[in-house]
Amino acid sequence: MYKAISKLQSKMLKKFGVEVTFTQYTETAEYDPLVGEPSEADLIYTGHGVKGKYSLSEIDGTVIKSGDVKLTLELTDTKPLIGDKATVNGTGDFRVMNVIEVAPAEDVIGYELQLRA
Repeated sequence: MYKAISKLQSKMLKKFGVEVTFTQYTETAEYDPLVGEPSEADLIYTGHGVKGKYSLSEIDGTVIKSGDVKLTLELTDTKPLIGDKATVNGTGDFRVMNVIEVAPAEDVIGYELQLRA
């Protein structure tokens, strides 16, 4: 049942939302002798989402700051992580500050992200 909801949500977000490209910075196990540490590899993945705003009562100036963006994101093959870079609709780069899995039962059907410019 929840897989069907996830598919419907994804379809609606693709139709009415915007494309979001994420860059996730990951370390590989390969040691780079020129740098003297493990090399970094960037994982790039995309999804569709809808931008929203936080209400004044949600903005506390510490965890949620004025200007932060609430993003409802479809279920992606790669789970967004805090620190990922998000490029929304080809413009505007944000940093993922918080990730909440939307899971009415045990199945994750999407994500609610907090983004900061």
